[in-house]
Amino acid sequence: LCYDDRLWLWPCGTAEPTSWSGAAGSFGSAVARLTGRWVSSRPNGDLWSFNGIDDAKPLLRRSAAAVSLLCVSVDGQWLGLREASEGAYEIWHVPSQRRRYTYKGSVPVFTSDGKYAFLVTLLDERLLRLKLADFDAAAEDLGPAHLAQAVALSREDRWLAVGNFDSSIVLWELATGRRKRLAGHERAVVALDFSADGRTLATGG
Repeated sequence: LCYDDRLWLWPCGTAEPTSWSGAAGSFGSAVARLTGRWVSSRPNGDLWSFNGIDDAKPLLRRSAAAVSLLCVSVDGQWLGLREASEGAYEIWHVPSQRRRYTYKGSVPVFTSDGKYAFLVTLLDERLLRLKLADFDAAAEDLGPAHLAQAVALSREDRWLAVGNFDSSIVLWELATGRRKRLAGHERAVVALDFSADGRTLATGG
């Protein structure tokens, strides 16, 4: 979180950053989008989109608790955010300004086509698949996810990895539903990421 009322842009290879203050109040977390724009939160929970100091505009009006974490779908249509106070996650459809889902658990991961989100709930410890565009559809229960700490999806949407508190990793092949349990860590697995070609999974514990 940033408390100096400014968002800084650091051009790689140069020594001089630029900063933007915008409306009164500090910024929260920021995330880069594949479209070349950034998204940043305000203390009142609103989200702003910008592409430089002179190109900033409101993106999502929430008027709720501050946001401590953001993630964005590849197509920029969906936002996953975490409230700083309650720790609950929300999934929002940006064009319609509608909230699709609220839960406590893991950071959501979006499929490359923006049609689904995968997440793990905290209380009942279930892995869920959410069909994003169907606002009336319930999340699909894919099975137990005991004490999950992190979730990652390969770029081609073939593999889903879940890192657990018991030091194990569960690797799902989504097309077949087959699962493989990976062992090797001695403590909780708290970070996961796939290589660009989807052939290698990096894990941190």
